[in-house]
Amino acid sequence: MTGPALRPTGASLALALVVASFWAGPACGQEHRAIWRSPTFQAAVVVDAETGSVLYERNAREPRAPASLVKMMVQLLAIEALRVGEIGLEDEVVVPREACRVGGSKIYLWAGEKMSVRDLLYAVVVPSANDAATALAIHIAGSTESFVERMNRRAKELGMHQTTYVNVHGLDTSARPPTRTTAFDQAILARALVRDPAALALSSTRTTTIRSGQTIRSTNRLLGRFPGLDGLKTGFTSAAGFCLAATAERRGIRLISVVLGSSSSEKRFNETKNLLYEAFLQWQRIPIVAEGEDLGETVRVIGGHGDRMRLLAERDLEILIPTRRRDDLRVTVTAPASVRAPIGEGDEIGSVRVLLGDSLIAECAAVAARSVPRAESEEPSDPDPTP
Repeated sequence: MTGPALRPTGASLALALVVASFWAGPACGQEHRAIWRSPTFQAAVVVDAETGSVLYERNAREPRAPASLVKMMVQLLAIEALRVGEIGLEDEVVVPREACRVGGSKIYLWAGEKMSVRDLLYAVVVPSANDAATALAIHIAGSTESFVERMNRRAKELGMHQTTYVNVHGLDTSARPPTRTTAFDQAILARALVRDPAALALSSTRTTTIRSGQTIRSTNRLLGRFPGLDGLKTGFTSAAGFCLAATAERRGIRLISVVLGSSSSEKRFNETKNLLYEAFLQWQRIPIVAEGEDLGETVRVIGGHGDRMRLLAERDLEILIPTRRRDDLRVTVTAPASVRAPIGEGDEIGSVRVLLGDSLIAECAAVAARSVPRAESEEPSDPDPTP
């Protein structure tokens, strides 16, 4: 059976597509090509936020220090604690002395000062304040040690198998090895964050006020300068280099990029911009079918009321493919020539299959449009011939 034509609209996707020749498409300008010849970052990855499909990677599975990208996990745990009512946005936090002693980027908290969870969370995400991250962690878990345990536990739940957190801020310390992670694991974490509108609202904030009018500004200089970009986090230490996790949405596609170990602040922003630019240029999301859509195919029903059964798509199905390969896409519906009653509405009868060239890249079930009970025999059965 041939399948439905490619539709102009659609919804979400279930596809894990990994393509090695990501940058093999047409060139888009020397300024965007040069970075692939001599990148200054140590590791990078670009993924589709919806599916996690890897669109580009370079040393993405090699462990490195992430600097303040650590605070993405602090943000995630804080938002999750808010969701379950463990803490509240207006909770009053008494700043512990431990938070005031933390170095690096800070909003200069003082011991005994009272701040809301809301203000501390903004301070963690927008200016990347280490003292705010420490105060928030202690408020949630009772101590930074307990909070780090939560961080490592959540990392394992998310599948961040190469990540070990040692503190809540990402600073290098002489007392212990730094946090170790990979660009790929940070992309997993970023995917968890971008699913929550609250996280994006925080990370897209360019400037705001906390305390009694203290102005804080985002460290992410791509906000407002790259169309569709609304997060996520910067980082820098001498061990980690310059790091940036970013996300942007265009034409219904949300992408996540992670750059670790760039050689300068300016280069991490330029590299991220180029990664995202190329990805949006060379990939597109194509709707295949919508949930409940008539697939234009029927099967014969044996032993039931009605001769034919229409088939519907079980769920929405979209795919993300290289733009240059759209003409290689084929959609087919496979199903048996006949089925025997009884049939329940929604029973799986066949499948919608999406092929790129000769490779199956996605599929969903083709299901019965209605229930068909078994037909009762209209002829009486032969009497028993035995006397």
